[in-house]
Amino acid sequence: MFFAKIVGAELNRLFNSAKIVLNASRNYGCSGLNMRFFEVPASGSCFLTDWAPELERHFIPEQHISVYSDLDDLGLKIVQLLQNSDLRNDIGTSGFNHVAKSYTYEKLANQLLIQYKGLVT
Repeated sequence: MFFAKIVGAELNRLFNSAKIVLNASRNYGCSGLNMRFFEVPASGSCFLTDWAPELERHFIPEQHISVYSDLDDLGLKIVQLLQNSDLRNDIGTSGFNHVAKSYTYEKLANQLLIQYKGLVT
């Protein structure tokens, strides 16, 4: 099996060419959000992902991103999103605006510096 590495502008084009970008990131016992949770909304694409404990610290489900709870729910969400382009576009636009406002690399770096300084002092 051959896998090609896709990064940068090419990855953004891939995300934007899909009607839905699907994510399944939960492994038993793991936590945290990978960068895909921020990269896909930053591309303006409709992001459909599994639920993560930290998700609601950063996003409003069904507003900034779409979230499924199990395989049955995944099937229902895929059908709903594929049949409703307005909903897909609304989620993609809302996710983009949210990430662009709150989660740029500059803002994240500043938050890390503030937290670091708080630990050091």
